[in-house]
Amino acid sequence: MAAAQMVSIGPRVTAATVVAPGATYSTALRVTNLWEAPVTVTPHIELPADWSAPLGLRPFTLGVGAGDSWIIAVRVPTHAAAGRYYVTVSAVDSASSTTVRDTVTIEVAKHKELNVALTNRPTYAISGDVYRATFLLQNRGNVPATVKLRGSSSLGGTFTLETTRVTLPAGGSVPVVARVATRTVSTQAQDDVFEVYAADAADDTVKAMASARVTIVQEANATEPLHRVAAQLRLRAANSAAGVSPYEFMGGGALRDNGDEQLSFVLRGSPGVMSQFGDQDEYRVELRGKGYAARVGDALYGASSLSSSGQRGFGGGLEVQDGAFGAGAFAQRFRMQFDGPTEGGGFVSADASSLFGAPRFTASAVTRNGGPFGGRIFGTGMKMTPFDANVEVELASSSSDLGRGTATTARINGGDRVRYDLGHVAADDRFAGIYRGAEHNYANVSTRVADDLRVTASVATHQSGGVVSGLLAPQYFRSATLGVNYASRLSLQYSALTRRSRFASTDVHESQHGLLGRVDQAFGAVRVFGGIGGGIASDALHPRQVYSEFTAGTNANIGANSYSIYGETSHGMSITRGANDIVTVGGDARVRLLAGTYLTLNAYSTSIPSLNEHVGQLDAGLSQQLRSGSTVSLRARFVSNPIDVRGKEVAFIEYSMPLQVPIGRIHSAGRVRGRVVDQETGQGVADRLVRLGPQAAITDDQGNVAFSGLAAGEYRLSIAQQQTREPTIFTGNPTVVIDSTRMAPTTFSLEVERAGIVTGTVRQMGIARTGVGSAPDSLADAGPLREVSLALVSARDTLYATTDQTGAYRFAEVTSGTYALKVLSEPNSGTRWEPAEVEVSVKPAETSQAMFRLVPRRRSIQMIPGDTNPGRAK
Repeated sequence: MAAAQMVSIGPRVTAATVVAPGATYSTALRVTNLWEAPVTVTPHIELPADWSAPLGLRPFTLGVGAGDSWIIAVRVPTHAAAGRYYVTVSAVDSASSTTVRDTVTIEVAKHKELNVALTNRPTYAISGDVYRATFLLQNRGNVPATVKLRGSSSLGGTFTLETTRVTLPAGGSVPVVARVATRTVSTQAQDDVFEVYAADAADDTVKAMASARVTIVQEANATEPLHRVAAQLRLRAANSAAGVSPYEFMGGGALRDNGDEQLSFVLRGSPGVMSQFGDQDEYRVELRGKGYAARVGDALYGASSLSSSGQRGFGGGLEVQDGAFGAGAFAQRFRMQFDGPTEGGGFVSADASSLFGAPRFTASAVTRNGGPFGGRIFGTGMKMTPFDANVEVELASSSSDLGRGTATTARINGGDRVRYDLGHVAADDRFAGIYRGAEHNYANVSTRVADDLRVTASVATHQSGGVVSGLLAPQYFRSATLGVNYASRLSLQYSALTRRSRFASTDVHESQHGLLGRVDQAFGAVRVFGGIGGGIASDALHPRQVYSEFTAGTNANIGANSYSIYGETSHGMSITRGANDIVTVGGDARVRLLAGTYLTLNAYSTSIPSLNEHVGQLDAGLSQQLRSGSTVSLRARFVSNPIDVRGKEVAFIEYSMPLQVPIGRIHSAGRVRGRVVDQETGQGVADRLVRLGPQAAITDDQGNVAFSGLAAGEYRLSIAQQQTREPTIFTGNPTVVIDSTRMAPTTFSLEVERAGIVTGTVRQMGIARTGVGSAPDSLADAGPLREVSLALVSARDTLYATTDQTGAYRFAEVTSGTYALKVLSEPNSGTRWEPAEVEVSVKPAETSQAMFRLVPRRRSIQMIPGDTNPGRAK
């Protein structure tokens, strides 16, 4: 401080003070009067740009030798950049005009803050189209920031930002443009909520988010979508001797959306004369619905179990069921048999649900021409469910070149804790069916003794043969088994069987009985199984011997790979195995080599030492799954057999692709078609959002719009547009009624026009001067009337409005036409509305005005002469 100074400032803290942006910093400085007389001190503060000082600028007076605290306050702007700032304070005394100064150091702290705000977006968009939304990214901090951006769509739409990384100065901002394309499958309008996320690249705790909602609707007047069924197409490249079908096309599914009909089909090309893979050409289409089933092509047709041919034929069949009555008919040709025998037949049925067991009676007839079972078969049957049991009985008779024959079959099954199944079928040697000369009886019983313990028993007898049947060795077969199974892991079974065959006058008796134990146990991903058995057997070559059998194997599933190996051997089991000694080993594997690339192997080898024969086969495949869902495979088979000691090798390439086969347009109930037109021009109005119940669609260039899948009921139409330049309204019936039984679409038509406006004021009038005699009173405006109700009435609708504080009213979005405009509020006593009602003509895009006044009613005055006043004194 200089010697000439009359005042001094101090002491104070010299260190920098840290202040947050937007905060106010306050401090107190001690000012002392060093002069011999009072002085007035005028303070002054020098601030950085945009800073302010709300306190500390008013002059103050100090007495001789007196001191006082000079309190100053400095407000830091919210956008002040981080850094060190200096505030200079000075004081000028009134005695000597000497100025003293000091400096306050303020450190503005770093502040990081981001903000994202939506600035523009459409209200709706067409499914699959790209729409644009704009956001404003702001750096509300006081230091530069590098910001990372990302976005998302709640409906899984494709979300693209013009930039994903931007650097902003402190307080800076930049628009962010997002492009979104969302595709929906449902016919109902869906709201897509898309969001933009911003985060500081150097500090991910500093982040911001903004979102917007856009209604996604289907394209206007879209063609009825195609209904499709799932299918698989396989194409094979192989030579004609490979024995594989060159193509296979099969699939099935619902015939229509939400329908009961089910469609299935198989088209498989001929593999040639012989197929090692078991392929056989087949062509079949089947349709099943509620109350009917129809088939065309290769199928197993029949009218009943006894009359059935037991083999597939090429033909057609139809079965229908209407309430308690049913019927069916078919015709076919056995194209795989010599000379192609034919067959035709049918049945009728009737339910008697009111009788005990709800029986169903059936009568059937079949005529078969050619083949070993040619003839005519007539049958009758019954099915019923008494006491929760299923009972089936059928009797049939036939006539053929062999004469008249008969057959019977019966079956009963049911039970809960103890389940049973008993059956019988028999036919004589002249019956014209597949059971000719055979009789089969069986009984199966099983019960669960404990939760994991089940006991089963079965017996069966079978007899077949006869000279009429063309068999040289009629046979009689009997079997019986008794088994115990624990938790599907351990089982023990005793079995006994006998077989008797007759060759001319010689009878051959064979038998086999013994025990068989099995185990099946999993250890994590590895499963081990095996069995061992033995007993006594006798056949034509071995009158009595001990037989044995042994099986063992394991399989494992390790990730996408699976492996299996097994083996079995038997001795002395020629009755059931066909040879006295048989040894078989085999295995399979499926290994993933690469993503979508798999190697499959399946091999087995069977040896018959007693016949010195060996049979082996190896199947190998290498497949590659493509991104399209298709698969390309190389398949090979290597076979060795005693007939061809050189073996046979077959290889081919297969291309398999999944398909969705279109079978027709979806013509479901609840379809609506409509058009929106301009009333003034008669042209269709495009790009208008039309809402109908839960659905919404946008009109096309011709103003057409379509809806489908609406439930039965009454819906109200509404119309909107993306950007409203001027109010528009529609005329016509806004109600659509959906009839669930009607397959034809419901139609509507709406006309759009620019809205008219009706406006005006309601004022109160007061008497300024009373007229003499018949002269009218002079009225003056006494001000507006608020909360007065008015109605705009037409034959179509009534609109209502109320005056505001200024007495003004407004009817917006008024359809063109003639209206009656009325004041609904009752006038005060002694007043009336003038006018009370007016006729208003409204035209598109024009404004009509009408004014109403509340005026006093004119009163009648009676003059009474003074000398007739009864109260006057005389």
